[in-house]
Amino acid sequence: MTRRSAENDLSDYEPGLRKQVFVRPTYDCTARHMLDDDNVRLDFVKTFACLNDVESTTILDESLTNFRELIRKRETKSFLRQFEQNPDSFIFKKKLSDGKELDNTAAKDLIVGLQENYNDLLAILPQERNSQLDFLCKLNGDHVAVAVQIDNLNYRDNRALGYISSAYQNRLRKDEDWEGLSRVIGINILGEGDWKDKTAPLKRYIMQDEKNPNNVINGLELYQYSLEDSDLENSFFEGKKGLKDWLYLFKNAQNVEEVPNDVSDEIKTAYERLRIEKMPEEIKELYINEECWFEGYIEYGKKIAEQTEERVKKETEERVTKETAINLLNANYDVNIIKIATKLSEEQINGIKNNLR
Repeated sequence: MTRRSAENDLSDYEPGLRKQVFVRPTYDCTARHMLDDDNVRLDFVKTFACLNDVESTTILDESLTNFRELIRKRETKSFLRQFEQNPDSFIFKKKLSDGKELDNTAAKDLIVGLQENYNDLLAILPQERNSQLDFLCKLNGDHVAVAVQIDNLNYRDNRALGYISSAYQNRLRKDEDWEGLSRVIGINILGEGDWKDKTAPLKRYIMQDEKNPNNVINGLELYQYSLEDSDLENSFFEGKKGLKDWLYLFKNAQNVEEVPNDVSDEIKTAYERLRIEKMPEEIKELYINEECWFEGYIEYGKKIAEQTEERVKKETEERVTKETAINLLNANYDVNIIKIATKLSEEQINGIKNNLR
């Protein structure tokens, strides 16, 4: 796939971004940009995590992820390795206003601590994850961590479970009491759900006693929304206009030409943050790269489907031919007649015949 550079108007991009007014909101870069607005993010969390009493939200882990990438750099590892082998060869100085230099013991202590705890730091700092956002929500004096996935990759259920479990564990830092663990809610917005029940686009998972449903452990929750299975005219959405409007945005923003008039101010702002002509250049470039990847992914999926269809067709034809030969052999037809009827060679027919004995 060719990675393209973003021009000011994206006019070199196909298919037809000039015809598009808004970008596709289900890509990692555009979802992050859209939800970077405080009011949009607050309304999103209230709607999709069913937390009506949320007072505020804060995006987590962005700076920590950057710090993790910094200490993972090859140069950082090489420096720490050299420091470990011969710490006395490194001199740390600080320059005073009068020009004099003094030993900077604080800087040396910092490097010593970083070197000694390097592996532990890597373990607790957040991993870089595709299509995932972390929010910390203040709720009636308490805090709830909300983990968002907007994708449709393989093993999505395993990924979701592993991710929210990791997010739950990471809420407890070293030397903290267990009461420091806050609730974690996962939100999955999936392109396809493959759900048998098409009447509702939502699945909610909680830790519940199988024999007594009233026994629930409040710690992990997972909300899954399927865009493909969201029939927005279904009775499920009665009294849920906010959810309906949000799902419409995720499904159709790239196909509409103007912001719907009857949506909330927060959703109107979300549309405006997805407007192509207002997108920051760096977001445009990321978007085009993700769009190119998506096109390649779709083409790959089509090719695999075509190959599978051809293979199944061939296997079916071979099975029918073999069954026909077996039936004719059992009816004591002559081999020459079977050859004409099945287009099999005499050798192939004799092989089938031998297997019947």
